[in-house]
Amino acid sequence: MRSGGRPLLCPDHVRQVRLALPAEIAAVELGRGLDEARGEDAKYGFAFLVPIDVPPN
Repeated sequence: MRSGGRPLLCPDHVRQVRLALPAEIAAVELGRGLDEARGEDAKYGFAFLVPIDVPPN
């Protein structure tokens, strides 16, 4: 996957983990609620804190 034309992860990239901000948590919870309302399986989910160029299949 890419963001802004650049790969999200390369072997030499440094990975950092941080707590989500309240607005980020709310956005993920809203998305999960919408998925559940459509009858989609929302047991597991992935959240990207950067825009991705192409949505995953």
